[in-house]
Amino acid sequence: MTVCVRAGAALLLGWLALAALSSQAAAHTAGGRILNGKAAITEFRFSDGSPMAFADVKVFAPSSTELWLAGRADGSGRFAFMPDKAGDWTVEAREAEGHTALLTVTIAAGDLATAALIPRYWGFVLLGSVALNLLLLSLMFGSQKPWTFYRRH
Repeated sequence: MTVCVRAGAALLLGWLALAALSSQAAAHTAGGRILNGKAAITEFRFSDGSPMAFADVKVFAPSSTELWLAGRADGSGRFAFMPDKAGDWTVEAREAEGHTALLTVTIAAGDLATAALIPRYWGFVLLGSVALNLLLLSLMFGSQKPWTFYRRH
């Protein structure tokens, strides 16, 4: 093999190893993101004004009887969620002794949360980068195809 072919093979194997390592590393990481938008924050209290601390909360989307989200209020009786569509959301809080409170939260279209889309599409960017590198390798070696590194003479 010529020096150029060896260098090209090493470059390609390096890119493939980097892609394999980055996909494995991403599977074992944790992260977070800041959502631009407004949360719907509810507060549940008993008739004497004391908070419904740690009450079970269920959220139902507009025009739906299916459960959209379930959780627990904090110690102050507050619960927050990020609605994904406009309309009247139903929020139900139920305390262990059977006390129940219902709220209707009206969400306007301008109050919806918008998340960054870049994390969703990074895999396509990586795939495009590999394809571009293969194309550049094929152009660099002229008529030799980048996947035929071993040729018997």
